[in-house]
Amino acid sequence: MVFNSLFNGSRKESLPLYLVGLFIALNFTAELTKFKNLTVILMIATAIYFLFKNYHLALAPLKNNLFVSVIFFVLTIFYSLFISIDSQISFDSMNKPILNSILLFSFVLPIVLHKNSAVQIAKMILLSIAAGLVITCTRDLLMYIDEYRQGIIPFTEMTHRDLSDSYVLCFPVILSLWYIYKKNTLTHWACLIIATMITITFMLGTFTRGLWLSVVVMSAIVITFNKEKMLAFMGMTALICGAVTLVSYDHTQEHLLTKKMEQTSSSNRYGGGTQGTALELILQNPIKGYGFGNSLFHRIYNDQVKNHPEWIYKQSLGPHNVFLAIWFAAGIVGLLALITLTLSTINYAYRAFVASRSNIITAQAVLLLMVSFIGWVIVRGTFENVYLNVLGIHFGLLMALGFRIKVENT
Repeated sequence: MVFNSLFNGSRKESLPLYLVGLFIALNFTAELTKFKNLTVILMIATAIYFLFKNYHLALAPLKNNLFVSVIFFVLTIFYSLFISIDSQISFDSMNKPILNSILLFSFVLPIVLHKNSAVQIAKMILLSIAAGLVITCTRDLLMYIDEYRQGIIPFTEMTHRDLSDSYVLCFPVILSLWYIYKKNTLTHWACLIIATMITITFMLGTFTRGLWLSVVVMSAIVITFNKEKMLAFMGMTALICGAVTLVSYDHTQEHLLTKKMEQTSSSNRYGGGTQGTALELILQNPIKGYGFGNSLFHRIYNDQVKNHPEWIYKQSLGPHNVFLAIWFAAGIVGLLALITLTLSTINYAYRAFVASRSNIITAQAVLLLMVSFIGWVIVRGTFENVYLNVLGIHFGLLMALGFRIKVENT
């Protein structure tokens, strides 16, 4: 089996893998905050130990363009703090997603994992994210059972929306594990179809179009990179059949799910809606910016709405676009930093994927991180307000894995 002898080596070498894997899996749980914080503290302690032991070797994974792009982005957020019309609001908003997530995990994770082999790190990534998908589906199922006992029929309430974040991050692991295990037997095809149908059913219940579109794009990228012609045919067939069924359904507007599927401009995105009004605010101060944070955006929007009767919403819903949000916060330099970071991440991941093609497990782990990032930032981030917290895990794992691939190939 592919994952037999999961972490080869001594217990001392395997400890960072178990620690990081547990941290990733715990991020998909609803509670257990104390355990999450404990794993973070232990990772920081491990990173400090490695730095004291041999800081030259420990810092080697950070010597790349991706980490430079991360630092550039973080600096622009600090700039937005200084120019903010309310520095306290901006600092409170940036503390968790920027300082305690993007900066912290981008720095700590590569150091903690710098001694482990590429295949060990890849196995940990695949298994922890697969565990995250199981945890998310289990949470979703338990919510449906609890709601049904209260008389709430499935697919009638939007109470499952918060789980959409986890599905964006985890769904590609199904295709990655399928490619690793693939034997073209009836059993393996049945496992793929059942796992995919269960997950897609749960994802439909979130009523989140950004999630649905992300899954389609991520799946297309994975199938293309893995050259899965049969999966491509099955996916296209399923999409066409779904579209035909939706169009031919006579009572679309009577049901929340089908209504959501047909909408093309939810939240009246353009003109006087969410993204249109966000762009209007930005163009009033496109170079300097206003300061970081959704709370600050809400405050400025709500102060100006009385001067814009054409705006549809009298209370702010947010910009519904991560690029507009950063442009609003840090001006043109912030937008440039985010674009640079996005391109740098994709380039770094693609180069690591090409360099690891000789090892199927390592290549699939890199591909999983790359498509998850694309689905989160580019696809979903274009249409919704997304949390930046998770990006630190993307960057940290990519740098750790990319560094080991480079060292082992050399």
